[in-house]
Amino acid sequence: SGALKVDQMAPLLVFFAEHLVNVSDVNTFSRDFKRTFQPDSTQKANKTKINWKEINEGIAIAQKEHKKLWIQTYDASCLTCTVMDSTIYKNEFLASYINEKYIPIKFNAMSKDTVKLQDKTFVNSNTSLNGYHQLFASALNNQELKSPTLLIFDEQEQLLAPVRSFMNLRYAEALATYFGENKNKENVDFTQYIKTHDYQSIK
Repeated sequence: SGALKVDQMAPLLVFFAEHLVNVSDVNTFSRDFKRTFQPDSTQKANKTKINWKEINEGIAIAQKEHKKLWIQTYDASCLTCTVMDSTIYKNEFLASYINEKYIPIKFNAMSKDTVKLQDKTFVNSNTSLNGYHQLFASALNNQELKSPTLLIFDEQEQLLAPVRSFMNLRYAEALATYFGENKNKENVDFTQYIKTHDYQSIK
């Protein structure tokens, strides 16, 4: 009732501008947004975190250890990337699971790093793609480039899933465990898996 304050309007503007209605509910997102950008003294510090690697270091480790890649892209202007960092990626179960099953990589979509993956070399010439890195553009196969985007690669560096959206905790766990337990190789339908999976991160 009445006019909204600026701190109440900000998460709503982001929620609808980013078209998050299919991946989160507005009240949960508004709560997480406020906790991210306007933390209060009652919030407990959560030391659990993802063991993020730099892009080339992570790829080298994955090749050596024969593990999947969990590449979370971001850019400096991405507010929802920051919300994910302060919420889902601090969840004890999800962080531990990703650290165990994947090599997690945090990758700036506008990075100038030269990246070698799939026996190919990807660069950022900054002359096209609106400043986005070639690896990012190649993985999305000329779809709209936007952050946050999650790229999951298997042990042979084949792309399993590009997720071009903000993720809530439930969806992130479903993705992590679906590919982490190789349900895709068992031809398990992901839509059904989301409905029937025994979620550990939200208990």
